[in-house]
Amino acid sequence: MLKDKEIGDKIKKIRKRNGYTQEELAEILLIGDRIKFSRIENGKQSMTANELIKFCTFFNISLDSLINDEKLNSEDFLMMSNRYLINEGIEIEEKREVIKKIYIELANSELNSILVYSDLNKTNKNNKKVSKSIIEKYEISNTI
Repeated sequence: MLKDKEIGDKIKKIRKRNGYTQEELAEILLIGDRIKFSRIENGKQSMTANELIKFCTFFNISLDSLINDEKLNSEDFLMMSNRYLINEGIEIEEKREVIKKIYIELANSELNSILVYSDLNKTNKNNKKVSKSIIEKYEISNTI
């Protein structure tokens, strides 16, 4: 399990990647104020379980991926997905949508890996390496 500072670093990266300020996120999630959020990100204060759940739900990430340092291996994933797939409380259409989203994420990940490799080997007119940020232009659409 990660320490407060490491969790805070992850929280900060997720917040910044999604374009929120500390103040905005604290207000949206009802987690104190900017000062409290700053203490959380700097590892000086822990989030409560309820706050962690709100954060993860808002950014659509698993709590496990936020607080645990261990990588999820294929056996763990299959065990977790099997629990989801056999859950009779979840409609088949929802299960199909989740599988479709996993497929799209995998395809995007593979496409991005290919594009990073090919685009980083290209040069612009000034003979400078092309930025990784151009990869953001390439996404597989949700037309599946």
